[in-house]
Amino acid sequence: MSVSKSIVLTLAVLAGCASAPKLDYYTLSVERSGEAGATLNFEVERLATTGVLAGDRILIRASPTRVEHFRTARWAGALGELVQQKLAIELGPESPGRPRVLVSGTVLSCGQLDAPGGPLAELRLEIELRDPARRRFETPLLRRTYQATTPVAGPSVEALVEALSRSAEGIAAAIAADAAALAVEAPELPPSP
Repeated sequence: MSVSKSIVLTLAVLAGCASAPKLDYYTLSVERSGEAGATLNFEVERLATTGVLAGDRILIRASPTRVEHFRTARWAGALGELVQQKLAIELGPESPGRPRVLVSGTVLSCGQLDAPGGPLAELRLEIELRDPARRRFETPLLRRTYQATTPVAGPSVEALVEALSRSAEGIAAAIAADAAALAVEAPELPPSP
């Protein structure tokens, strides 16, 4: 290969690298809203994700049959771990002597839902609540799908992620309420050490 062809090829490769878009990374809010009002101690396990959510892209459900993604926006970590951290913050802090409940499940959807009235932040979780003294394969105390949609305040990805954080806060409050009702119905939950 001639020197001039090598120079042209090198310049073309460098130009391609220079035009690559800058990626922005996001995480759910790590601030506790206080909305959950937990009366139990919760141990939140890392949540599984469905196949389409396994990557780091922030998704848009453009129609019932089409999924897109934001070109330069990425999750800062595994989505199941980010949702776990948010739920743990919302359902905490731990208090000695309270009964303990294990929280596990799957993130079924998390992203923007394009709706006729404007974009919504959609979060849907399949959650199981378990007695930590029982084996994992036994029937859970509760298995339920929680869903929250929150209007997105603006056109930015940051506004979407803030709305997803609020959706997670609402779901955490519903989980806390359901678990408190279970504790009244089944007071045999073991206290925390």
